Amino acid sequence: MKGYVLENKLGISSSEELKRTEEKLTKIKCIELWNSNILNENNLSGTFEQLVFIHNYLFQDLYNFAGEIRSENISKDGFSFAPARYINQSIKWIEEIELKDEKAIIEKYIELNILHPFREGNGRSMRVWLDNTLSNKFNKVVNWSNINSNEYLNAIKKSVVDSKELNQLILNNLIDDNIDEYILFKNIDKSYEYEDMYEFKTKDL
Repeated sequence: MKGYVLENKLGISSSEELKRTEEKLTKIKCIELWNSNILNENNLSGTFEQLVFIHNYLFQDLYNFAGEIRSENISKDGFSFAPARYINQSIKWIEEIELKDEKAIIEKYIELNILHPFREGNGRSMRVWLDNTLSNKFNKVVNWSNINSNEYLNAIKKSVVDSKELNQLILNNLIDDNIDEYILFKNIDKSYEYEDMYEFKTKDL
């Protein structure tokens, strides 16, 4: 049965083909971001504007809505994210979170994730944002490859009412940001595994 297919720049009409293409194109973009200094040159680390930049960078070749705040209401696995009409208001108070330590940065990440401001690609964009912010401010990144998918996704669901478990899970898996290519590729692959995307290995792209 043919599933719903997001309108895309490539004219892909198959949901499976779109999923594969999205995974491949955006994983390549993730590598580009980490192998360049793009995210440090704009001096936006830790801001919502940086998240918008990341989302646009990852998805600009595929979707017209790349980097744009959604105007529709969305849900996933039975959970409805913030109504579109409240997004701009929510962004304002989320931006007021003082990034005084790693825990506060993770807390801002959690609030942004609950908000889900984009039509598609929120989780992947926000994990890049989180690593960039932690690296820029405290020379840390998350060792995503060490975080079990079920444990992470269950903590994500619980974070809507209590963020302590997710915050602690990420805090317990922080490592120095001078990671080698092997860890980087494993982390990218794990980030996509959370989204049920594992067709391509980052090291092969």
